[in-house]
Amino acid sequence: MTRFRKKRGEVGWPGPQSRQIERWCEAYGLDCDCDTAQTGTRYLRLSDAEGEEITVRVADHADAYCSATYTVDPCTDQRAKIRKWIQSRGSRLRTRRQMLAICQQLQSAKWQTVYHRGLTSSNYDVIHVVTDSVVICCITAHHVSFQGAPDNLRQLVNELCN
Repeated sequence: MTRFRKKRGEVGWPGPQSRQIERWCEAYGLDCDCDTAQTGTRYLRLSDAEGEEITVRVADHADAYCSATYTVDPCTDQRAKIRKWIQSRGSRLRTRRQMLAICQQLQSAKWQTVYHRGLTSSNYDVIHVVTDSVVICCITAHHVSFQGAPDNLRQLVNELCN
């Protein structure tokens, strides 16, 4: 009977931990690139809108070279610090439920809206507020822009989105 042995580390490392960090980056609108070393160690490069970048090392074994800004492994778990960095650099994106609620509130205030699901390249939803077939306001998961919108619409959208 052949016995199979784990090659290294604990079950699940480093996949779930790196996916959790990637989800945080996605939720806060930050970029996250991943490189995987031959040992299975994942190096995540997180960057914000201003270009500030950190490296996160996620592995199933202790760090010998101290090459990353933060480390997540069975010996050192700095996910709380990583999450604080992400939250301080990004802004929480609006969820689909929040976008639908904004759209419904704009419609109840008698504004004509067009809701697009997954319209952008990042698969974010988009709300267009339209008057006379002209888009005067565009709302995405992380941005609001106005083009000739009246002040009462600007005020309402700012209240709904903040």
